[in-house]
Amino acid sequence: MKVRQITLLGHKDHGKSTLIGNLLMLTKSVTQTRINEAKKYSKKLNKDFEPAFILDSFHEEREGGLTIDTTRAEVLYKNTAFSFIDVPGHEELINNMISGASYASVALLIVSAKKDEGIQDQTKRHLFIARMLGIKKLIVAINKMDLVEFSEQRFMQIKDELSDFINRIGFRSEDVSYIPISAYKGENILDHSTNMKWYKGPTLLEALKDTPEAGRAKDDGALRIILQGFLNGKRNSVMGKVVRGSIKLGEKATCIIPLNVNVIIKSIVVRGKRVNSAKEGNSVVLGL
Repeated sequence: MKVRQITLLGHKDHGKSTLIGNLLMLTKSVTQTRINEAKKYSKKLNKDFEPAFILDSFHEEREGGLTIDTTRAEVLYKNTAFSFIDVPGHEELINNMISGASYASVALLIVSAKKDEGIQDQTKRHLFIARMLGIKKLIVAINKMDLVEFSEQRFMQIKDELSDFINRIGFRSEDVSYIPISAYKGENILDHSTNMKWYKGPTLLEALKDTPEAGRAKDDGALRIILQGFLNGKRNSVMGKVVRGSIKLGEKATCIIPLNVNVIIKSIVVRGKRVNSAKEGNSVVLGL
């Protein structure tokens, strides 16, 4: 049986866990016992049953309504085993997202079609991180189409806006596909939607199955640090994680996002201690 590893990306509340929960049910990759347990737990919380409850592994994340840690789910479809790595979409959990995204060569990005959601800064940040981690193939599932009356116009609006950014950060157009879906209602996931007859492409599972393995982008040896913010609001002290290469005191580096500026590393802190260098995998505080 063929095994595919898929990293699931997206902003909070755009439907990642709901999608995987429904995938598990639609493909019968989850037992009825587990479904019943999830339904029982939803009643305990006085909430309507959500497919996301099937995926969530911790009580805290169910009660808080967000995915706390990197979570794996296995979905079986036509002699292919998809290993979905669901990673957090919340700003404060970006380290978990980096860890989860580092496993796969194909990413599935979920973007909500709702008018008040759509493309967010976090959506772009996840895309940028995925690209920096070497992911080549990208499938964009534009979700919650049922909440915008399955509008082709809304789908095209998001697709056009997002494709411009995706191309600018280095993804090739031929390596990216866009699919309109409703994760909650199961539209265009396993079978083609009767509500979106204007869409002539593959279903989500067909696209995932047929997307060729591309491996990771070749490592050019360049230093890559995902910056997460400023320490205590000081713009000359930044926090981040080294995802490629290494860095030493006194070295020059270029900060690409948010500004294209050159900086000199004046101090490095790893695990609360000042050090002379940091390597791939280290969470760091850099003095500039």
